[in-house]
Amino acid sequence: MAKRWLAGEMAQRLAGYWRQGSAAQRWLFAVGSVLMLAGVAHLVPAAASDLPWVGPVSFRKPTLFGVSFGLTCVTIAWMLAYVRVDRRGQVAVAALLGGGSLVEVAAVSLQAFRGVPSHFNVITGLPPCSRTPPE
Repeated sequence: MAKRWLAGEMAQRLAGYWRQGSAAQRWLFAVGSVLMLAGVAHLVPAAASDLPWVGPVSFRKPTLFGVSFGLTCVTIAWMLAYVRVDRRGQVAVAALLGGGSLVEVAAVSLQAFRGVPSHFNVITGLPPCSRTPPE
């Protein structure tokens, strides 16, 4: 009996989850993978910029948000295989979690590249296109 490498077995299981998963699960796997890659990719501007690693304006936030939201999406996609949820329920969970995660990580990333705090930002206002019209 040949010994299997852990990485090879993991790759086979992941491929199996992808093939056997529903469209909602595949969406969450894809979103999670993209978010984790984006989180890791934010290490490049973090190393290249003069911004500190800690504080309200840093590339730490998009890195942590990308990896954390990505892992959450992948975990929920995996759990959907073991929980009895109808197709519409799976689609609702996948759409809300995947879409919301993409928006949140994109917003945090945008604010990091703008050089302003991403949450509780009282320094700058919203861009003109996102303001509500005056009454």
